Amino acid sequence: MKTLLLKTLLISSLAATPVMAEEVATGGNQERLQKMKERFKNVDTDGDGAISKSEFLAKAEKKFAKIDANGDGLITKDERKKMRKKFKKRHGGESGGEQFP
Repeated sequence: MKTLLLKTLLISSLAATPVMAEEVATGGNQERLQKMKERFKNVDTDGDGAISKSEFLAKAEKKFAKIDANGDGLITKDERKKMRKKFKKRHGGESGGEQFP
């Protein structure tokens, strides 16, 4: 379960970043492009222009720890609900966290 959750977090937040940035660049949405660049830089901690496996996993661990409010190494239904609520609030009521039942 933890592996599946980590994979889901990683895929949703990082894996599509370069592709999405390129799509946004061609679509002319500069604000979104800037956010994607910032997200990439945030993960690329050594600034070499690439995301290593260790950088990728470090970001996932931070996200997991943030969702795991009580630090027990498990994400409960209540913790998932809180995460979805925070996501919706941050993103103007957009649906979020649907990958988490």
